Amino acid sequence: MNRYLPVLVLVTVMLFALPGRAETKKYCKICKNTGKAPCKIHAEHPDTALCSFRLEFPCGCLGLGWKPCEKGRDIHPEATAAAEKEFEAERAKLEAWLQGRRQMYDLLIFGKDWKKEHCQHFETKHFRLVFTLPGEKIFKIKVSPHQRLHLYALRCEETFSMFAKLMDIPESYLPTTYGKWQVLLWGKVDQELKASHKMVGNTQYPLATGNARLLTICPFSTLDGNPVQENDDWLHHHVVHNIVHLFFEEWGGWVEGCFPMWFYEGTAHWVEYYLFNRVLAHCTDEAGELIGARTDKWERLVYKMIKNGRDTPLPELTFVKMQDLDFRMRLKGWSLVDWMYRVKGPDKIREFVKVLKKSKNEAKAWRDVFGIRIDEVDELWREWALERFSPRNLRKLEKENEERAMKFVEHQKELVRSLPR
Repeated sequence: MNRYLPVLVLVTVMLFALPGRAETKKYCKICKNTGKAPCKIHAEHPDTALCSFRLEFPCGCLGLGWKPCEKGRDIHPEATAAAEKEFEAERAKLEAWLQGRRQMYDLLIFGKDWKKEHCQHFETKHFRLVFTLPGEKIFKIKVSPHQRLHLYALRCEETFSMFAKLMDIPESYLPTTYGKWQVLLWGKVDQELKASHKMVGNTQYPLATGNARLLTICPFSTLDGNPVQENDDWLHHHVVHNIVHLFFEEWGGWVEGCFPMWFYEGTAHWVEYYLFNRVLAHCTDEAGELIGARTDKWERLVYKMIKNGRDTPLPELTFVKMQDLDFRMRLKGWSLVDWMYRVKGPDKIREFVKVLKKSKNEAKAWRDVFGIRIDEVDELWREWALERFSPRNLRKLEKENEERAMKFVEHQKELVRSLPR
């Protein structure tokens, strides 16, 4: 009997060595052995933007959509260790970035009390945003502060795309004079006043712009903090209008006093009107005359102004200062930019800006870029405007404008609906 014992032992060993009898590998149902446990909130829609809110998410996933899987640590220790290393590296990157933003803005503006202001930060390809606004209902959708910050980051980038279209420059262009453009959106009046003093050099309200680089704004109209509008529309219009100023100031290098005011304001009005089909930003004369009833249908107003002979001749308009720029001058500036863009092309606007920055001479810019004298511009523009905005063309034109504005509104609604949680 004993002589068969070695054979029995060998057979037994071989049976247990077969694949079907091998020890089953342990499996983690939570992370599927990846070491990354999915987050119920962000798994399907990760939020990986450079945003300070990510460090405060209650779920603790930093917006990555996962966290290191603790429950499966004994099952897949190597996978969990790798996930922890990746997770902590992401946290360290965010914290280092935020520390730099705190020093650049929070500490500089508010000093030792900076923590009381609860500033949030966001960074995109072209912009740095500082933010203390509350949440709000936008298009009847409840938007959290985190989502609203995301929304304005997207809106700023889309406004830059419009500027690139107007100037015929690539959207890959990056600001070089001061680095990225800076947009500071405040929820309190005293925050905006301190920011304008520290960052721009003057205490100005409700907004101030720093040469080519920075906009600080608070959507309130009185020093007691009462909102000028409960909806988001006012703020959106004013951000668009004023960052367009920054784009034109920065592109080609900052040159103080290079733009005639009709062009400086006209380009910002053009982008705002093209997007919204109306203008809310600076809808008052500098002297204070209210023009709230004239926020839309500017084509009709231009036609009527020319017909009545009430537009300021361009050789005079070129020397008008900002404080003297009345509504008709703004209206003409907007229409002149529209004529330049539609008839001469965006490349001509780009070259016009180049010559203005090099020479500070508008007459030279018209002559060198368009081949006409400054006193010849009005006749060409008036002829075009009277035809384009004539009664027989106006209805079709206004319908096109309304359709474009409706598409823009629908796009904004879709942005709001798609904001990260």
